[in-house]
Amino acid sequence: MQLGRLPGLSRGPREASDAAAAEEPAPARPAVAPRVRASGAGALVRSYQFKFVLAVVPALFLLNLAANLLLEWYSTAEAERDLGARQRLVLHREARAAADALQSGSFDRLAGVAERIARAPDVVGVRIVGPGGDAVTSLGPVSAPDLVRREIVLDAGRPGDRTVFGGVLEGYFRRGEADQMIATAAVQAFARTLIASLALVGIVILTNRRLVNEPLRRVTQAIRASQIDGSRQAVDWESDDEFGELAASFNEMQSRLQDAEQRRRSFNERLARLYNRTPAMLHCVDREGFLIHVSDHWLVATGYSRQEVIGRKLSEFLTPDSAAAYLNEILPAFSTRGETPETPLRLRRWDGTVLDVVLSETVDQWIGGKYPLSLSVMSDISRMKAAERELVRLALTDPVTGLANRRGFSEAVDQAAAQLGRGSGRALAVFIDLDRFKRINDTYGHAAGDRLLTTIAGRLAEAAGERAIVGRLGGDEFAVFVPCSAADAASAAPAERLLDVMRRPIDLGAAVVEASGSVGVARFPEDGTTGSDLLMAADLAVYRAKQSGRNRIEVFDRKLAEARTERHRQEQDVRAGLAHGWFEAHLQPIVRLSDGGITGGELLLRLRHPEKGLIYPGQFIAAAEECGLIEELGRFVLETAARIGPDLIALSGDEGFYLSVNLSGAQVTPDLPDLIRSLLARHGLKPQNLVLEIMETALLDDADAVDRILTEIAGLGVRFALDDFGTGYSSLNYVDRFPVSVIKIDRSFTRALGEDGEAERRTQALVRTTITLGAELGLPIVAEGIERNEEMERMVELGVEYGQGYLFAPPMPHREFRQLLAASARTSQHRGDEETRLIA
Repeated sequence: MQLGRLPGLSRGPREASDAAAAEEPAPARPAVAPRVRASGAGALVRSYQFKFVLAVVPALFLLNLAANLLLEWYSTAEAERDLGARQRLVLHREARAAADALQSGSFDRLAGVAERIARAPDVVGVRIVGPGGDAVTSLGPVSAPDLVRREIVLDAGRPGDRTVFGGVLEGYFRRGEADQMIATAAVQAFARTLIASLALVGIVILTNRRLVNEPLRRVTQAIRASQIDGSRQAVDWESDDEFGELAASFNEMQSRLQDAEQRRRSFNERLARLYNRTPAMLHCVDREGFLIHVSDHWLVATGYSRQEVIGRKLSEFLTPDSAAAYLNEILPAFSTRGETPETPLRLRRWDGTVLDVVLSETVDQWIGGKYPLSLSVMSDISRMKAAERELVRLALTDPVTGLANRRGFSEAVDQAAAQLGRGSGRALAVFIDLDRFKRINDTYGHAAGDRLLTTIAGRLAEAAGERAIVGRLGGDEFAVFVPCSAADAASAAPAERLLDVMRRPIDLGAAVVEASGSVGVARFPEDGTTGSDLLMAADLAVYRAKQSGRNRIEVFDRKLAEARTERHRQEQDVRAGLAHGWFEAHLQPIVRLSDGGITGGELLLRLRHPEKGLIYPGQFIAAAEECGLIEELGRFVLETAARIGPDLIALSGDEGFYLSVNLSGAQVTPDLPDLIRSLLARHGLKPQNLVLEIMETALLDDADAVDRILTEIAGLGVRFALDDFGTGYSSLNYVDRFPVSVIKIDRSFTRALGEDGEAERRTQALVRTTITLGAELGLPIVAEGIERNEEMERMVELGVEYGQGYLFAPPMPHREFRQLLAASARTSQHRGDEETRLIA
């Protein structure tokens, strides 16, 4: 059934080339307005020249003012000193006359001295003080801003005698002339300061405009032109100073930027062509999941036009489950970590069909600590998914009846039981083993046997109802899981109905037969809550039904659970075997089907119990895994392989001879690589001569951790074989993901080659697919369980190169294997010598 078109889309028919050729719009970005240069007073205030003048003029003015104030101070001081000298000179000239007048006692002469002094400029008063401190005479006011004193010295009378103090001559002067001189000097100083400052400012402005502002203006014009129209304009300025160097460097930078932009444009054009011509679905999304870019191939693969895609969320083009996974898991992971691992999704095309894709995203750029865009790749894996689904169907489906096989039945029951458990539901697990099926098969042929199986399968499915799960577990075994009421569960009535429809006659063409079966019933949830537990309980009930005479129904009870105690005894045997050295490794040869030459050997563990004899792995491996002893058993087998390997390689004469060791999932631990590394170094076994066989079940849990461990071991040179290939439901995925070097076809497919009809046809198809896969990947194929010549011949016809099984040799102790290997080596040598002789 096709999915409908996306809501909100309407389009007519168009060619894919039209969608691919549509022009993709550029991603929306926030607009950045260019800076516009202001004009008028605002521009003047913000200009560099104004700021320069604002900074320089006050400095120059203050500097000039300080210089002029210093000059004024100096001039004033000189004027003060000159005035004082003149005033003292006036008193000095009359001091002698005053001394003579005092000495002669002539007061008239003293008055004349006072008058002469008073007539001197700026003198306002005169006073002559006698030796006793009393004023002898005075003229005018005896107070003024400036007072000058002069001592009057009297002669002693005889030469050599000391002079005699005769008094003090005091002159009082006004400061009019001095203050006028100081004021005049201050005005002149301020005028000089202002004129000099204006002159300096003018000189500085003119010099700055020519030497600084002009080159900066031209550089600014070039930068603004680059911002507005993207042009790389050069600066027209040459000088031998720093601005000339700046202009030259700027022009060189512009030239380099222009070259870089040209290269970037060319690169972007090439990148766009590559982006659109890459045969992958490329796109970009933002942090919210909106599509910003899509490649032409994206449009061709999906059928949409560019206009229908850009600006919409990617989740709108996904199926509901994929959209939920993308919005809840992938997109948040991308927003926080900047990348997402490869994730499978389902994408809806324009016509409603669905593509299986794998999405991988990484961040495109980092801005402000956020991830704005992704670089995303979606790979179309629809064909691989279809092949995988087909392989899953083959792996989970019985090829004869079309019912679920054992694995498919167990998984389906697990799911159904989980749903019933949430609602307290009840169900019966019915295990059916056909009675005497082998006799019918041998009497009427495999085709009649297949018809019997398909008829019974159809009857069981019809009688069980739509809610039931019906499967063929293998051979003549069927199983049915029937949800029912508590009353039916208690009476096992559904099992009675199933057995009744089986008993009806069946026309096989060659004869009409009546089939019967031994039926075991287990109740859910009393006897088990998983498919494996219910089958185990029902299987125990079937065993009792067979012992009780067949063609009957037995219900599991706790008495049958005693069989489980056997597992405990097996565990005790394992512990005792490890403690007392009862374990030994047997070897089964792996041969070339073309000539029977032994190319390797598989080590198979055996427990040689002193009372029970030789015990095979099927009787203790499960117990060892449950009780945690499988790692110790694994170390024993690996130690044995490393120890006997060099001798067997030398004995075979083949450097490519290898030993194969089974690896349980419980053994795949982080310590395993170091263990293998130490064993190889201790015993001298080359890594390429060791092959580790690992089943798909070991790869199911924590596949990432298993992948890391196996990759580390593969890095040593050790090879891996995928054992029982085809019985799992994701074999192709494991071959692609894990370091597999050898594929081993499960023995169930080998046995199916001996069957007739549809079963063999399906098996051959699967084997051919496996061989083709191995050839494409360069992986050798080994067929297990070859027991008949017909099986070997079929495998050779299908192109299988290697095989092992009881047809060639059973597993055997080391000593016997050495003898067999030596004989094979001699035969190969003889064959080689014979071929050389014939060629010669």
